[in-house]
Amino acid sequence: MNLFDSKFNRNFRSLLAFSPTTANISFRLYSAGAVVDGAGPLKPPHSQQAFYDYGPKAESGFRFIRCNNVGGNLKVGEIGDPQCIFRNCDYGVSAFGSNILVENCRFEEMTGGSFFGFPFGGFGIYGEYGYYRIQQCEFFHCNLGISLYKMNFLVDDNDFLTLNQALYARQSTYYVNPAVALPTVTNNTVDGVNYGFIFFQNDDSNPQVNNNDLFRIGKDAISVTDFPGLPNRSYIHTNTITLDGGFGWPNPVSDGSGVGVRLTSTRNAAVCRNTISHGPDNQENICIVADGSTLATIANNTLSQGGSYVGSHIGIRYGMTDNSTLDCNSFTNNTFGLQVNGTSTLTKVSKNTFVSGLQQGMQYNMAATQVQTHTGNRWTYSTNASFPGAVNNGSNPGANAFFVDCAENAAFCPFVISALGWFVPQSTPATTPLCNPGGNICSVPPPFAPGEGDEAMVGKIINNELLFSEYAAASSWLASRQALSWLAVNGLTNGAPYNAYWTQNANTSQGKLAQLEAGAIAWKTAHASQEQQMGALWADMLALMEGTDQSQAAQDLFESKRQQLETLRNTRDADYNQLLSNWATVNATLPETEAHVFNQKRLNALLLDMRSRNPMTLTAAEQTMLQEVASQCLFSGGPAVLQARQLLSLQGEFTWDDDVLCGERGQDVSAKPPVLSAVQVLPNPNGGSFQILLPASVPAEGAQAFLYDMTGRLLRQQNLRSANERFDTEGKMPPGIYLLEVRDAAGTRVGVVKVNIQ
Repeated sequence: MNLFDSKFNRNFRSLLAFSPTTANISFRLYSAGAVVDGAGPLKPPHSQQAFYDYGPKAESGFRFIRCNNVGGNLKVGEIGDPQCIFRNCDYGVSAFGSNILVENCRFEEMTGGSFFGFPFGGFGIYGEYGYYRIQQCEFFHCNLGISLYKMNFLVDDNDFLTLNQALYARQSTYYVNPAVALPTVTNNTVDGVNYGFIFFQNDDSNPQVNNNDLFRIGKDAISVTDFPGLPNRSYIHTNTITLDGGFGWPNPVSDGSGVGVRLTSTRNAAVCRNTISHGPDNQENICIVADGSTLATIANNTLSQGGSYVGSHIGIRYGMTDNSTLDCNSFTNNTFGLQVNGTSTLTKVSKNTFVSGLQQGMQYNMAATQVQTHTGNRWTYSTNASFPGAVNNGSNPGANAFFVDCAENAAFCPFVISALGWFVPQSTPATTPLCNPGGNICSVPPPFAPGEGDEAMVGKIINNELLFSEYAAASSWLASRQALSWLAVNGLTNGAPYNAYWTQNANTSQGKLAQLEAGAIAWKTAHASQEQQMGALWADMLALMEGTDQSQAAQDLFESKRQQLETLRNTRDADYNQLLSNWATVNATLPETEAHVFNQKRLNALLLDMRSRNPMTLTAAEQTMLQEVASQCLFSGGPAVLQARQLLSLQGEFTWDDDVLCGERGQDVSAKPPVLSAVQVLPNPNGGSFQILLPASVPAEGAQAFLYDMTGRLLRQQNLRSANERFDTEGKMPPGIYLLEVRDAAGTRVGVVKVNIQ
């Protein structure tokens, strides 16, 4: 079919190519210069508009169902020829079970519609199952540039300009054969979007995201969210990212919520050789986040704040992440270079560089890492009276050990900076290990390789040495889960000194989750040869698609291999679905007596359900549940708090202030629980007007009161003039639970009170 320089206006679908059976047809298309404009009213009105609301506009420009690309001839657009243009459609190009090349096309004004009240669509390119190669295309004013579900793909050398989101890939597929590319996003330019490249529950497909330039990103530039405990991996390297809100479309997110690279519940992820900056001014962003992840490698990244703003910029924040490595990263001008939140066992931090105006090189909140090796680090910023420059810690000294080479870090010697004695001089001569930011030292770590010193850390967990009195239950549960998982996946449950500990905990919630993790790894190992066969078949199919032989024999051979591949894929998927069923069964047995376990139970159930539907369409009940979990203190609520926050962040703008949600913590929080009751509110509940009563020890002059919602968002503030001051919301706050914080004239928190406005 030749559609050169063709025009399509106001059609429900301008082109539909499909095979009515499961046997794919071969389809050849030449469409350079085609223009599809779906602006309504459509001609004639389509019956599906009874339950689809398109705006009005077309459902899709070109739609393909079970179409094969033989000989590289199924192309939408052609590099070097006039550009294909799609506008005012719900989907520009849509494909199901097909293999398609999309080149030199422009997708614009894709605003989306609704389906039974749920927002959907507005996609430049959409695909389910099969393979896409998308090259040298432009996406402008789209709700979502590219949306892919259960597909293998190459997205190469495209421009994403002024969008809501550039790319969203869910449950992507891959094949082991090295001759076949993994799902890959490379050499693209993204400028002025709310979200960049989002990967959700991609299992073990190992998406590759490299050599992209992402500028003026309001929220997450690159985000990978997986199911905790299942096999998954990803590799993100050599990208340039600038975080700067206010440029997305149609509703730009504001400054101050950007993340360069975010890992949530991942396993075997590598983030390397990326250059990430915070943009000019007035933002509070984070370069790299790793929450609830395992076996992550974060190395050779350059992380900086590019402007003059001195707010809470963070280079790397990781929380409740274990068995990971942070190596050879450079931190410049961030408020905090490295921030560690929550129990993060068996994690190694080494050879990082902290320079310029950081307030704190590292900050530890309730963190139990393994060994921090600081040999070779350069600490060239100046400390100030308000911050202890090198390390601000909020965890047990016994949970961490810091080694500093005095010959290289003279500012730390003698170790007057740490009253807790965290810094220990090394007796060996200075060696200054060098980092090579351009070198290829970063790779996806091997699965479950016990590291040096892991046994000692597991011993600390067994002996309950990693407890924080303020959040003992949650920290002990998480540390135990991490240790049991480490034992299970390494086959150490039957050997001394771990047998008694494993036997004792095998039927606890932590032990059950650890056994499920071990089962998932066993599933992956058992199916390795099957995936090799699938990879070989897929490589043959690609060779036939790209070859010049267009004979019937070539098409028959392609179909034979496709059927073999389909059989293997169905077998693999059936086994994987059984694995998921086992997860659901065990998850249902988890107790609900402790908040952190109950939170994880609810999040696991939701994530399992999301595998069969679009996670962007949450019900009102699911939104409420996620907000309830996300608004808890992460130290007591567990990893599910971080997972809930990530799911909500995909829906819009949310912020949480753990200083407010968790209360005041000093350097040694194990000996200093938060002060939450020094201030009183009367009456409580109330109708939005109440008295604030200060303790006698707090002068009212210069004191301030701050009212937050349960996400930590500041709603109102008021200067206090007396120890009995009226605070009036003037009827502007809807009924609900709020947090009132009072600080004295020096800015020190006096107390936090929950306020019930009815």
